Amino acid sequence: MMIKNKLLTLFLLLGLYIKGYSIEVGIGEGGVWVGDGGGNPNSSPKQQTNTAYNALQTWKSAITEDPTGLLKTWVGSDVCSYKGIYCSGSSIISIDLNKANLKGTIVKDLSVLTDLTILHLNTNRFFGSIPDSFKTLVSLQELDLSNNKFSGSFPQVTIFIPNLIYLDLRFNS
Repeated sequence: MMIKNKLLTLFLLLGLYIKGYSIEVGIGEGGVWVGDGGGNPNSSPKQQTNTAYNALQTWKSAITEDPTGLLKTWVGSDVCSYKGIYCSGSSIISIDLNKANLKGTIVKDLSVLTDLTILHLNTNRFFGSIPDSFKTLVSLQELDLSNNKFSGSFPQVTIFIPNLIYLDLRFNS
């Protein structure tokens, strides 16, 4: 925790000293994240929230088992208050559901989250395939689907995610 606090302080100080640059910092179960405070300038905050709400509710209904009850927090239109969802303003920039033991599929509707930079879903029981629509996630930089129940050949769609830097598919079938 001490290291996280030091990193947070460092990033906050950097944000103060870099004139004209917005910096977003957060700490979650997955560690420390840093964003640029960007967002999709073509959509209003209310549109982003409604679209994100619909996408997350569709995904929630595709999850058939939630033994820890994590998804019980996924109620109401304030998606930024959902457990495992991290926002900058009204835009979802990170989803961290590592070790939640969720069972289900990943839905194509998540591709509307155009500001999503991190999707961490390791140590769950997701199965099926990664939707082809994920190639439109232009902000996605980290995709961790390790230790799930995905099977079959290498998911070609991951090659076409334009800004993907980190991909972890280990420990699947």
